Amino acid sequence: MIKYLIGMVFPLVIISLVACSDSQHTATSDQHSANNPSQSLDSLPQPLEQIEGARQVIPSENSPCHQKTANSAEHTAESKQLSSPSFQMPSSSHITQHIHNRVTQHRQLFDWNEADSALVCQALQHTPGFITIGTRAVIQDKNLVYPLTELKNDIELLTNGGVEFSSQNERLGTLRILLHDCTYLMAIRGLSLVDFIDIEYQIDSHRVTRQALSQQSVANTGTCLSTTGNSANVDGIKSDAISSKDTVIIDTDIKDSINDNQLSQFNPGLYDPETSGMSYDEFVKTFDPVTANFFIRHNLHQVYNQYQYFGSNSIGVAVLDNGVTPDEVEYFEQGDGFFKFEGYFRPIIRPFIDNDGPHPQLYDFFGVPALLPLMFRHGTRQIIQIYHIAPHINMNSARVLPFPAIISRIQYRAVIEALMAMADDDTIRIASLSFGSIFVHHEMKRAIDYFIGQNKIAVAAAGSSLPGIWQLIGVGFPANLPTTISATGIQDTELSNGEFKLGRFSGIFISHGGPENDFVTDGIPASSESTSTVAGMIALLWSINPSLNRDEVMDILVKSSNFYRESGEKHPIFGWGKIDMLIAAELARETL
Repeated sequence: MIKYLIGMVFPLVIISLVACSDSQHTATSDQHSANNPSQSLDSLPQPLEQIEGARQVIPSENSPCHQKTANSAEHTAESKQLSSPSFQMPSSSHITQHIHNRVTQHRQLFDWNEADSALVCQALQHTPGFITIGTRAVIQDKNLVYPLTELKNDIELLTNGGVEFSSQNERLGTLRILLHDCTYLMAIRGLSLVDFIDIEYQIDSHRVTRQALSQQSVANTGTCLSTTGNSANVDGIKSDAISSKDTVIIDTDIKDSINDNQLSQFNPGLYDPETSGMSYDEFVKTFDPVTANFFIRHNLHQVYNQYQYFGSNSIGVAVLDNGVTPDEVEYFEQGDGFFKFEGYFRPIIRPFIDNDGPHPQLYDFFGVPALLPLMFRHGTRQIIQIYHIAPHINMNSARVLPFPAIISRIQYRAVIEALMAMADDDTIRIASLSFGSIFVHHEMKRAIDYFIGQNKIAVAAAGSSLPGIWQLIGVGFPANLPTTISATGIQDTELSNGEFKLGRFSGIFISHGGPENDFVTDGIPASSESTSTVAGMIALLWSINPSLNRDEVMDILVKSSNFYRESGEKHPIFGWGKIDMLIAAELARETL
């Protein structure tokens, strides 16, 4: 089993991606912006290289990600030419830096619905020009055709043909429009039926790609990947020149403990307590000592040993991630539960297909995950973690993105489509979301609400990033939502004398904490695998009494966690703390 998560498991790290790739620049203090969040773009800061005496943002020159490479050509997305107020349009990278400044200075997730209309119009110049509009009338399990028709009529009257209606979602109460004339935007936002707007702006993918490789190199070797071919020297650690073409780095401390032979030899779904001659935790320890150790920290071994609970095929977990590698499908199909894999992601390079299948692809994110084996298997790893905890449940692997950092509209669309499908699937009770974003996306929030409204639970990753980043805004989207369960990792308390410390993995990355957090995983420090771990524990718990509703399951989870038992209150960083699964199982058994 994989010991720790590598790389950017959560899009809050986009903050550090942008800052690190721009480390040759400096950032403006933008005092006017701080005092007036609703400013127009007339007062946006000038390009960073033109500002004298500006302070530097993370990382400093002492940071291992301080890059001294040549400036690259700016990447500007193709878009329709919109009519917009009379001001000079900033470049795509400048808008990205403006978003970065907003997040780091105000310590909040970025929300286009709260942005000034002028900024939205400028951003739309770098997108296809589509806007998603949500109505105020959202009723669970009700058809929203009527309010959408009303909103559509209001927009048509207001704009006099200045928009093109693309699609609508009656279950989520949203319209997708192509805005030909941005001067109507402010008036549209002022309509009484409009609850929010989302736009399809994305972070500069080229910069994110370069920095993904750089941060992966930091995580594994303590050095930064040099995109110029020069050797790196960080904090006295020198490495040979590394190129992005042949970079395959696996740290010996975090490399995958499952190899091809182990996959065929050990399978939790085939464990038989009567014939195995060892307890389940001892069995798992033979091939996955990290998870077996986690069993003890959360009293899972007692649940297996005392009650012989291994999950029920009446409970299903959907893992929304980058898919499962094809050579490991058979491994998951061998258990007592039912394993299903689907695809929802539509890559830009293959726009005329419904999806590119259920498996990771070599072209994902410009080939970066394929260069990093552990990231390429990100979705597979999450399924393995759940499978080891509850091997008899049903699992559905849904490929919704190529990389666990949401930076593009096609990722949002795939996640929304998968959430809606899983909401309507009676075999699915839990969704594991080991991804996120620094952007609040309102339509995805509604899709999550729709999923939860079907008596289901969504678990999301709190985030993982470079030291100092998580304190800026803590838990990100969608883990920050009150409707999701936010999970994060902590270091093994056996090694910290019982003290809770945020998970540090790969020698540099830290899992995020904050008041939005709900539960932690002791000894599973990465937030991605913390998410799938909590999802697996919930599946195991729900299997004890499948007739429980989501609120009853949530109540049991809270009452069995350490901070609730100690004080009855949430911790400001670690939430309710870690779940004692033996107590949770006993509470669930009382409901039978």
